[in-house]
Amino acid sequence: MPVKPQAETQRVPVMGNTYLLRLYTATDDSTGLLYMVVMQEFASVTGVLTPTARLERFMDGFKKGLGESLAKAVGGKFDLVLARDLTLGGKPGRQYNLTVGESRGLVRAFDAGRRVYLLMILGADEKNSAAVSFFDSFEIKAAPDPVPQPIVDKQ
Repeated sequence: MPVKPQAETQRVPVMGNTYLLRLYTATDDSTGLLYMVVMQEFASVTGVLTPTARLERFMDGFKKGLGESLAKAVGGKFDLVLARDLTLGGKPGRQYNLTVGESRGLVRAFDAGRRVYLLMILGADEKNSAAVSFFDSFEIKAAPDPVPQPIVDKQ
């Protein structure tokens, strides 16, 4: 499959520090599918939130940030609708139906404690073999604790 991968790493402000966010995207020119994987670290204080609450907060940010960017890029409406609850390796998650302009897709998000993982495929539904392979290839493994970095005042 001719795929064009891209990766981006940035630090996102959370409660006075910054935490790692990794975003991986790839497009498959032969099928027109867009793939995305996001990992976001969180401060230890987010441990007071339930996994469902952490996931909801992350998804709110996803909808506002990336969702609006995608809608502008394709010149259409962005919509994300909860389809069902999931688990992966004992970690709670959710599947969403995604609409960006005229394109449809799926999003799966999982709470792994101090990290949230999001998988997205645009241009395929749950019955598509590429979507099945993509989602089935993902697993959550143990990871080191996030390392907060102070926000640097640029004045």
